[in-house]
Amino acid sequence: MRVTRVHAHLLNIVRLYGRPDRAGGSGTAYADQLRRGDRTLLTSCLAHAIAALSEIRDEVDADIEDVPPVTAFPGSKEKLEAMRERVAAGLSLFSDRDDHPDLEELRRAAFK
Repeated sequence: MRVTRVHAHLLNIVRLYGRPDRAGGSGTAYADQLRRGDRTLLTSCLAHAIAALSEIRDEVDADIEDVPPVTAFPGSKEKLEAMRERVAAGLSLFSDRDDHPDLEELRRAAFK
């Protein structure tokens, strides 16, 4: 998973930061930067990790929000059952797409 790659990259940079002699394998480019006193390496790594993790978070949020709409009336047994199913599946409890064809008419009648 991408989170694991970000984590491994961060660990490698943090491990090397201040200890370029510990670099090995593909880490030699990082070690060279550290030997030259390049202090931007850690901040660049953190910025990259934050951007990658933010992208992953956005994808997870989109999955959670992608629930089929419910057309049952609010408070009805059908609506409550749909909400129970969403909770059990780890999805968003409410969706902007939830609606009932006659719901707008009910709203108008309630506020007359």
